[in-house]
Amino acid sequence: MDPLVLQSEFAMVEIRLDDSANGVRLHIKDLGSDDEIYLDPLELEALTRLDHEFFVPLVAPATRERSRPIDDAGL
Repeated sequence: MDPLVLQSEFAMVEIRLDDSANGVRLHIKDLGSDDEIYLDPLELEALTRLDHEFFVPLVAPATRERSRPIDDAGL
């Protein structure tokens, strides 16, 4: 399966399925920073229980700096 690229005025990510581990997972790569994450079905299911407000501190410009520890982001 070819990667899918999603883009907005604020971000561009590449999404693909990865089956190189013990099961299929979703691979998401930030094309701006090359940061990446692999999410298994359980982690993806957990995302469905979050409200959009959960993501506000994660995507706000002041909290997007990679040098800031995740504990300081209020999680």
